[in-house]
Amino acid sequence: VQIPNLFQSINVAKMTGCLEANRKDDKAQVYFVDGEPVYAEMPKLVGDECILELVTIREGKYEFHPRARTENKNVQQ
Repeated sequence: VQIPNLFQSINVAKMTGCLEANRKDDKAQVYFVDGEPVYAEMPKLVGDECILELVTIREGKYEFHPRARTENKNVQQ
């Protein structure tokens, strides 16, 4: 499953939690509230730049943590 499809599924279902994406040596986390991304980070990128990088990923391992929350916000959309 590609990241854009995961984002769309999370959005349609209005899910809240953290999507963790792992590829090679990179690890990214994107926090969602009611299906909208609010905070994103990976080792060298944060916010919207992180989201843009993630949508280019073609393979990796993904895990959604529905109980995860953050008070931080850095995604402008």
